[in-house]
Amino acid sequence: MRTIYAIGITMFVLPNLLGSHNIIYKLLNYTPIRYIAKFTFAGYLLHMLVVEVIIASFYNSLDFNVQSIGQVYVGCLLIIGIFSFIFRWLIELPFEIKHKI
Repeated sequence: MRTIYAIGITMFVLPNLLGSHNIIYKLLNYTPIRYIAKFTFAGYLLHMLVVEVIIASFYNSLDFNVQSIGQVYVGCLLIIGIFSFIFRWLIELPFEIKHKI
């Protein structure tokens, strides 16, 4: 576990030490990774709201078995994905386009 932590810290700090012409900087600025990062950030902003609404919508407590927890997990992922897509294209993108002008 410490090795994974050390690799993560190195990946975070190394681009700042080496400047903008290294392989990590080029990898993180690769176009598909930039779009994925924007959608995952939107999902990060929305995930607790979605999870809270889904859990609060149950009248009875959840049965703690693999099937029900798996269904709730997959449902949350789908709803968060849909809302992050909508959030990205309807709210964040117009500001990004306006900022480029």
